[in-house]
Amino acid sequence: MAEIELSVLARQCLDRRIPDQQTLAEEVGAWEAERNACESSIDWRFTTQEARIKLKHLYPEIVGLASCGQNASYTDAGVWVFRLSITNTIFSACG
Repeated sequence: MAEIELSVLARQCLDRRIPDQQTLAEEVGAWEAERNACESSIDWRFTTQEARIKLKHLYPEIVGLASCGQNASYTDAGVWVFRLSITNTIFSACG
């Protein structure tokens, strides 16, 4: 949602050169007040279930507890605790 609001801000308020930081703060403040007064909302064009299917690659994979073995335990407070061990793993910023 933040990305959407920043895009709207850029299109509606920051589509021109702003001479200084004070003017920028005033412009953004005025835009923010107007946006809040209008109670602007996002018109989502898909359901949560459709989003989960389309954006599956962005969500972590949930592993069944049976495969967790000794790495998962249930506490007296009713909370699952998972111990993660990551070794010899190379992470790529490019995905």
